[in-house]
Amino acid sequence: MGGAFGVRPSGSPRHYRARPCTVVDRSTTKLFFRLTRSEDGENDDRLRKFLRVMGLKDADVPLLRFWTSGLSRQYRALLLQQH
Repeated sequence: MGGAFGVRPSGSPRHYRARPCTVVDRSTTKLFFRLTRSEDGENDDRLRKFLRVMGLKDADVPLLRFWTSGLSRQYRALLLQQH
């Protein structure tokens, strides 16, 4: 079936398959936040290594940034203190 909730988008062929979605969980978001807000700042090499280790792609970075923006200010401060 494919698509959201197993429903094909209207007008799509019967053989339509939704492209696989990346699962970004809370832990990945927290790690990404700590990586990008560390003392070194956002380093391209470290970011690429992080994505590779987590099994993510460059296209997943905007999604990670979106979920990072949802972390409360207090929680962000706590994550940075733990560093």
